Amino acid sequence: MTSSRVVSVLLALTLFALTGCGTTHSHTRNGVSQVEAWQPEYEAKQTSVKDVTFKSSTLFVGDGWYVMELEQTYLVQKVLYDQPVYYSRYSKEPNLLYILNPFLWLICLDTPSECFGREGEWSGPYDNGDKTVARVIDQESRSGYLAHPSAELKVSVVASNQAREWHETFQPRISGGKASINLKEALESAPFKPTSVVVHGELRAGDVSTSHTSLYKQATLDRLNLFSESWLSKPELYTHYVHQIRSCMNESDYKCAVQQFFKIQALRVQLPDTFYFHFAKALSRVGDTDNARKAAQMYLKDSRHMAYAAEAEAYL
Repeated sequence: MTSSRVVSVLLALTLFALTGCGTTHSHTRNGVSQVEAWQPEYEAKQTSVKDVTFKSSTLFVGDGWYVMELEQTYLVQKVLYDQPVYYSRYSKEPNLLYILNPFLWLICLDTPSECFGREGEWSGPYDNGDKTVARVIDQESRSGYLAHPSAELKVSVVASNQAREWHETFQPRISGGKASINLKEALESAPFKPTSVVVHGELRAGDVSTSHTSLYKQATLDRLNLFSESWLSKPELYTHYVHQIRSCMNESDYKCAVQQFFKIQALRVQLPDTFYFHFAKALSRVGDTDNARKAAQMYLKDSRHMAYAAEAEAYL
């Protein structure tokens, strides 16, 4: 009788453990939710262009750069997206391994909720993948600096004086809504000194385009301090090079002075009696002994050149 009761108790405990003790399992299910969001600004600028403008065009006379600020009007969309999501929950399920360890039975006896089979509440949704466009639900027009990838800018420079005209075309790179050309450098490459300049820009992006023209006259060009040796006559060049030699010598920049001496020599004009002596002296200062000797010989070749004869012989 007693033995049968013990067997009954053990059987009950075993069944209890079989139906009660278990482990935690995770469950998920997938779905789709919808979210609204405005299109990012950078993306809208790259995909939409309704208009383009020259916001400003400025000539900086200090350094000669002509800078253009470029703007675009674009369409920004508010989009309804399908967003893949998932939901999750946990459940307790019976596990036979619990039965094989009698000490774990106490957990089931003490906190049955941790052992009996049960299911938790679904939680979520949680993002689970890339969004896809469902439809556009709103849009608005905005303006900002030009960033459309197809934007192209062509700038023509037309310089003139009373008798002549010269032109050059540039395609400056657009970056951050700005583009620039070195107008002073461009004008100094012209074959004459201009008295007026027209800068004309043609801007295109997508299917839209615009243009802008700037005119600069003598007063503005004077502030640029334009200079090119190609604009000077031989006598003017000689005077210019002599002035440069004096400036270089005052700064003890003999390499600079030698460059000017060579330019004067290339002019093939009537030279002062002492020219080749001073030329030899400058060449000697930069360590060009071979050319210094040749210049000294040129100086001593004419018997009239005796003022620095002793000094010139030292360079031979």
